[in-house]
Amino acid sequence: MTRRHVSMILAGLFALVVTGCAGPDLTAVPTTASAPYACDGVPRASVELIVGGPVEVSNATDDWGAEYDTFLCDLTGEHGLVTVDETSVVQSPWGRTEEDVLAVMGSSSASAPLDLDAPGSGFTWGDASAGWVCDGRVITVYAAGDPVPGRDRTADVTHLLTSMLPWACHGEDVPPATDDPTD
Repeated sequence: MTRRHVSMILAGLFALVVTGCAGPDLTAVPTTASAPYACDGVPRASVELIVGGPVEVSNATDDWGAEYDTFLCDLTGEHGLVTVDETSVVQSPWGRTEEDVLAVMGSSSASAPLDLDAPGSGFTWGDASAGWVCDGRVITVYAAGDPVPGRDRTADVTHLLTSMLPWACHGEDVPPATDDPTD
């Protein structure tokens, strides 16, 4: 084997190792939602960034905006679970008025107010929770499990929450779930 052959083999192995060790996708979770949707109104690509790969719907209800029901979407992936929950203030476990809900969300020493371009108010708390209250509705986003290395889960859940505010707070129609994740 010549020195040239050895160099070519080593270059090929190096390229293979570098390509295989690219690491997690650290692209920011978009603040504007787009299809496909894993559950009604929940953008699949955003959740896949948060959990580090493909997701499966483990629990879902289709009741966005229902007066006496709760919308729930649990999505599981390689690094854990993302839950999106939307309900009326009256049905919320946080309190019976918008003020009560916001007081509870903001009561943790780890909570921080959100400054979003949307009607209402909200907070982040812990390292992977965000909530927003508007028009008598409460929407929360939680991430649980092992964080994807290099990702900021607080920013991730805040961006996911922001992307869903058009139908949670602005009266836009909730985009339906897409059966085919490539749609």
